[in-house]
Amino acid sequence: MAELIVNLDSVAMLREVRRTFEPDPVQVAALAEAAGAAGISVHLREDRRHVQDRDIRVLKETVKTSFTLAIAPSEPLLLVAEALRPDWVTLVPPGASSSGTARAVGSGAAPGSPGPGAPGTPGDGSYGSHGSHGSTGRDLTGREEGLGQAVEMLKRAGIRVGLLVQPDLDLVKLAAGLGVQGVNLHAGSYAERFGTAGEEREFESIENAAEYAQKLGLKVRIAEGADFRNGGPLFGIGAVAAFEVGHALMARALLAGIGEAVRELIGLMRAARPAVPQYRS
Repeated sequence: MAELIVNLDSVAMLREVRRTFEPDPVQVAALAEAAGAAGISVHLREDRRHVQDRDIRVLKETVKTSFTLAIAPSEPLLLVAEALRPDWVTLVPPGASSSGTARAVGSGAAPGSPGPGAPGTPGDGSYGSHGSHGSTGRDLTGREEGLGQAVEMLKRAGIRVGLLVQPDLDLVKLAAGLGVQGVNLHAGSYAERFGTAGEEREFESIENAAEYAQKLGLKVRIAEGADFRNGGPLFGIGAVAAFEVGHALMARALLAGIGEAVRELIGLMRAARPAVPQYRS
């Protein structure tokens, strides 16, 4: 089966509503790992509106499995990642909405436009939140050199690098050309269209992109979109090595507790694909 990476952005967001010390993402990470999570991820923004520097330092010291840091490819954040040396860095290219929730490359969203997580819109504040998605255009065009330099800088520091992209074959190919070791496929459009006439088309886009990325030697993660309601089909895609889930887990945990929520989601993943060997993150 694939592995579950627990994203803690929603935990940090809730804490920062009151600018207090709880809930502590570090404590939630420990509970998630104890319940079987294979990794922890957070998104550090330049404005530090949710995840803080203290969070990533302590998570790096305490996470026992695999720690992923998502960042924009800006020099200040690249220097933070280089010094921290997490297991993985997911690069989130420019295109964040005014709410601070980044869109995947190829989403067609304009910088500064209302986005997921803003009042009246869906979204959980994690780097791959659901939101409106336009055509999977050539959003990497003109950014290849800068992204390539960021990838090389991180790889020289011994950090494995992934890139958040829409499930588009051209974007996957371009990502591979940058030298990344993995791609995070954004499944927000699938989540929005689940249960509608567009569901099958969105699912096929993800499946095709995942299989293509695997053929190119990339580790494939689904970065957003999979939850307790719609995850079954996605969990069955054999080319996907891991799923990053945040908001859906935290919402379930409010009712069932962190450990039970993690165990329940892992059970659904195992049932969907019992015969696939685990991906070593």
